Amino acid sequence: MKCPKCQKEIDNNQDFCGYCGNHINHAIIEGKPTRHIISVIVYYLIIYFLISFIQLAIMAVYQHLTGKPIFDENDKLLPQAENFISIWNQIIVYFLLLISIGLILIKDIIYDFGRLSYQGKKVIKYALVGLLLIYAVNYLLNAINSFAGIAGSSENQSIIENLIRNCSDFELFLYCIVLVICAPLVEELIFRKSFFQILKRFKLSKTKKIIISGVLFGILHVLSAIITFIVNQNPIMDIVIELIYSLPYIGTGFVLSFIYAETDENVVTPLIAHMLNNAISCIAMFFLYM
Repeated sequence: MKCPKCQKEIDNNQDFCGYCGNHINHAIIEGKPTRHIISVIVYYLIIYFLISFIQLAIMAVYQHLTGKPIFDENDKLLPQAENFISIWNQIIVYFLLLISIGLILIKDIIYDFGRLSYQGKKVIKYALVGLLLIYAVNYLLNAINSFAGIAGSSENQSIIENLIRNCSDFELFLYCIVLVICAPLVEELIFRKSFFQILKRFKLSKTKKIIISGVLFGILHVLSAIITFIVNQNPIMDIVIELIYSLPYIGTGFVLSFIYAETDENVVTPLIAHMLNNAISCIAMFFLYM
């Protein structure tokens, strides 16, 4: 194994590096990925199961606070109720995810932030390079889509833009915290820290881990829309287009996984790039829609 500080080869059973004296935390570096598997299970349980119960609770709260109907005569959500339910659903879900995943992976978080004492410059360098690569990849993929005559954006992006246009100032403040802080933290801990640790058990190469993590990250952002299309029996072309819309997300996932791997799997690196990317996007949408 390599010392995470000086990158010199050392024996697996050493507690301290013989070259730089760094303490080797074997529980973090070579430990079994039990807590990482648990974190992934908790993530998907909240995203795809608890989210329905949370939505029902928010609907009850909305009706109690406003006294207004939630559905129209065709049993469809009224626009005002839908906006309230959607934004509070995302706020509550991501705060729950942040607390639960953060508690499960607290050792990894402390360890990676601790490495900034000797990795700080490298982390910042790759985070900024990653941010530039994200914009370059997205520009290229969007240009290809435009050339192919594919306009518009994914359901996920459309929902975010609609919520920002129609939420109150307080809701906008909380939603920006979710988009800029909570979502990047949760997603980096799951798609970089946990998935990389799990994939290590299969002895995959760095390139394969980057590809798998990036694809999973990208597909997640359109999965809900694809499931909805399948349930509603939408034309197959709707699903194909949504998959095409996932390419910028997948490209972003590749970049975040790459800079994570290049900084000795320090989650702070993709976290900074992810937060900066989302912050810039929020500012752009704020000036565009507000």
